[in-house]
Amino acid sequence: MGDILVPAAILLVLIGALVVAGYVIRRWAQPGSEMSQPLWTLHELTRLRDSGELTIEQYEKLKAKAIQEEVSGRRQA
Repeated sequence: MGDILVPAAILLVLIGALVVAGYVIRRWAQPGSEMSQPLWTLHELTRLRDSGELTIEQYEKLKAKAIQEEVSGRRQA
């Protein structure tokens, strides 16, 4: 029984990462859609990175995008 727990946990983490990546890619594919709130907060991105659901590279790209959206939103307001 214990032999299957580690591979099952790894599989669950990978599935979670794929779900997050799919959601992010879908959002990027809709450049014309404006949201009233940012897709991710920096706190959420940090949590996802720390939990292993995002790679460092994914985290850095999403963090830059979140900062850019915040700056752009402030200019328009």
